[in-house]
Amino acid sequence: MNDTQWLLDNLSALEPRGAAFVAWTVTLIAVSGLGLLVVDAHRRLWGAVFVIGLAAEQLIAGLCILKIDFWYATYVVYGESSALANAANLGIISVGIGVAVFAVLWVGLLVTIKKESPLNVLTRSWASFILFFVIETIALLVVMFGGLLTLVPGFNL
Repeated sequence: MNDTQWLLDNLSALEPRGAAFVAWTVTLIAVSGLGLLVVDAHRRLWGAVFVIGLAAEQLIAGLCILKIDFWYATYVVYGESSALANAANLGIISVGIGVAVFAVLWVGLLVTIKKESPLNVLTRSWASFILFFVIETIALLVVMFGGLLTLVPGFNL
């Protein structure tokens, strides 16, 4: 709280779309590292990616006061400059929503596709990873261009 003005001065060059993209990228790296830590043999590499990504994501979430009703908390702390913090929060939340959509879709594919079906290729790990990134990219595009950032106070196109 004591260095809020310093933070505002140094981050004022960013635009909300950039803040949302940075937060989305850092969170996606952490989640991808966790997923690959579970399925890949190179556990040390993916463990390091996960830990570094998680630390960076927690730093961003802490600076942006991420919680369920972050709109008012960020406005109280950052005032008219709360657009960056709100956009970063939306970037982090979009990854979480993307992970949830992917999990439901992937389990649905596992349940509905028969083992003998030619569509069984969709349940392979590489196809699942591609599907994960497609869903996450759609989540980012919805945040950046779907009108959510225009709800952020102080953001003008």
